[in-house]
Amino acid sequence: MNMDNNDPVFAIGIVAQMCGVHQQTLRNYERWELVVPQRSRGGTRLYSNRDVEVIQNILRWKEEFGLNLAGIEVMSKLLSRINRLEIM
Repeated sequence: MNMDNNDPVFAIGIVAQMCGVHQQTLRNYERWELVVPQRSRGGTRLYSNRDVEVIQNILRWKEEFGLNLAGIEVMSKLLSRINRLEIM
């Protein structure tokens, strides 16, 4: 079975450990819609490898640029627009 980078495989506790953050931090990122994990049938948040990459970018932008979540939201939207334009 081949795994795609967008396949939801990691529970919130695992992702928190992988990224060195508290689970509440990940819930906060979800509230800001910076990363929106999929949900299992039971409602458990499941993160993909791509979600983990996004979280690592958020943490890097906070560290390197001193951005707050509002700034990260703007930067994320701009990068998304740039990526869509490059595809065209």
